[in-house]
Amino acid sequence: MKTKYLLPVLLVLLVTLSYVGNYRASERELCERANLLFLQESAGWGDSLMHIRNIPISGKYNSEEYRKKKKFVFLSMEDTIVISTRFWHPEYSQYQRDTHTAFHLLGTIYDGKGRYSLSIVDSLFQRALVREGIEAEVAIALGVRDLGKIFPSEDSMCVDAPIEYREVSRELTGGVPLDMVNIGICNQGELSACISIAPVVVLEHMNFFDWWQVLAVVGWLLVIGWKKFRSLMNHLIMWGNTCIDLERGEVWLWNGECRAIPGNQLALLKMLAEAAPHYRLEKEDICRTLWGRDTKDGQALYNTTVSGLRKLFVADDEALELKTYAKEGVELVIHQSFLKKGRAWHFYSKLMGKILFL
Repeated sequence: MKTKYLLPVLLVLLVTLSYVGNYRASERELCERANLLFLQESAGWGDSLMHIRNIPISGKYNSEEYRKKKKFVFLSMEDTIVISTRFWHPEYSQYQRDTHTAFHLLGTIYDGKGRYSLSIVDSLFQRALVREGIEAEVAIALGVRDLGKIFPSEDSMCVDAPIEYREVSRELTGGVPLDMVNIGICNQGELSACISIAPVVVLEHMNFFDWWQVLAVVGWLLVIGWKKFRSLMNHLIMWGNTCIDLERGEVWLWNGECRAIPGNQLALLKMLAEAAPHYRLEKEDICRTLWGRDTKDGQALYNTTVSGLRKLFVADDEALELKTYAKEGVELVIHQSFLKKGRAWHFYSKLMGKILFL
């Protein structure tokens, strides 16, 4: 692959990979919403089953009598279960919900016919998800304990009674499990769910510009900027704590200020660069090279050029000194002890904006 195509390909790859983060964030957000909905809706599914099956809900409520209760008695064809209010005496609304759920769970555990209908619960959860704008496949699982084994006698409770019955509404592979919900009296039942959201649904809810794209763009700008900076460094010299671009005729100070280099001073700087590493020039060579004159005729131009060079950047850089010798010439001295650390990165950050638009 040609070098000129490499960066565009890398840019496309970088942006594409950045959307992996967006996709996962969208999928995670949808699953969290579904999980919260499952926790909220599951509390009322026992009552919903009673209504859907046309099982009458009747009874009188007397708050004073309910508060005075010392025990609860649940009758079934197989057993009579007595529970002390020391273990279970919720608010009346919770009492009703748990009782309705227990009605179905007791039937499930004794005849194994799935009285707590997972197909109905599955549909109820699906409808709740659609209402929230989430299309997904759902699988509901139920585990039921024997209430008689949880409360073997009126004044005792077995907190680690085993699960006696398990049922799953459907098989679902690759789904995301949601938090388990305890239902019925004293956690008699365990209701759990697994949800699988189609990729197209995740994409519909996905943000197409987020922090991942910001990071991708910033990363791209850094790569482009560094590439251009390295290219610039090929014709950029660094003396002391100053950068000089001899091709563009510009000098950058440590504070990021850019100054244009006048013609005579630029010519002198190029001669000094060619004299590396000693950076010493004879006055005679300067006068004849720059102006075609001897030292006597070129003295005024020489003095003006050297003085201008000092004012241009040398006087502002403590690591530089431009020495003059009356009859010999000039010497640029670089004081190593005053050099600042990380000079390349410093100028990279200072010149980033300009470099990107060169």
